[in-house]
Amino acid sequence: MALTLAPPKAAKPAPAPGVAELEPKGVQLWMRTALFGTPKEFQSLLDRGLDPASHTDGGTTLLMLAAPDAAKMKMLLDRGVDVNAKAKSGFTALMVASLYRGSLEGIQLLLDKGASAAPGTGVMFNASPLLLAVFAGEPAPLELLHSKRADANRKMLLLGALPASPMVQVVAIGEPEVICALAAAGANIKEHDCRGRPFERCRQVWLYAAALCVHGRFRRRSHGESAVEGVRRPDAAHQGRETALSQAKRYHYGHIEAALEKAGARE
Repeated sequence: MALTLAPPKAAKPAPAPGVAELEPKGVQLWMRTALFGTPKEFQSLLDRGLDPASHTDGGTTLLMLAAPDAAKMKMLLDRGVDVNAKAKSGFTALMVASLYRGSLEGIQLLLDKGASAAPGTGVMFNASPLLLAVFAGEPAPLELLHSKRADANRKMLLLGALPASPMVQVVAIGEPEVICALAAAGANIKEHDCRGRPFERCRQVWLYAAALCVHGRFRRRSHGESAVEGVRRPDAAHQGRETALSQAKRYHYGHIEAALEKAGARE
């Protein structure tokens, strides 16, 4: 703040750019309505002749723009659009819908219409509906995608460079219910956080990080227990020194400490 006050005041403030200069290029009314319009407004466009198979130059379909609004997506699906159509990025409507909180109804609709929970190859950053759903932080979509044989261990390249599995990502977010949903879906709970080193040399397990992450959002003891549910090595150590239990004690996370001790953890 002090540095911002140090420079001399400008004699004349620079004019703010006009609205037209800030407008994204190539945006049409039907795109805006699909993204932000009400179902009634969207219905009106379709009734006036908007092609349900419309898409942007990058292949983003009308169905993707409408996601995760189940009412708007149903209008398109009832008109026979391809539920598994892909953009040039390899993304599908299911992948788009999975990114949103509160999207369970839309995800269910797409799956009921035949959407594939397995994205296949050629997807930008190797993304998948299940891993994208992790970002939304809700367990129910993960359970639904798992029931359709989504891969709970498929890794995505975060920022296009860092391979991370759904379990590693959810530990960073700190959602114990999602951790449990992933474990139930077959995610590897013994996975190591490589931090750029060869996988076989890593020793920091996800539980070690979970002991810190869980505390930030959940303080009840029951949540601490859910974070360690199903773990066979609650006393695993990071590089032979720290364990989840020693971390919980050092930062005075009593509810996590109690849950770990109940699970048989030792320092």
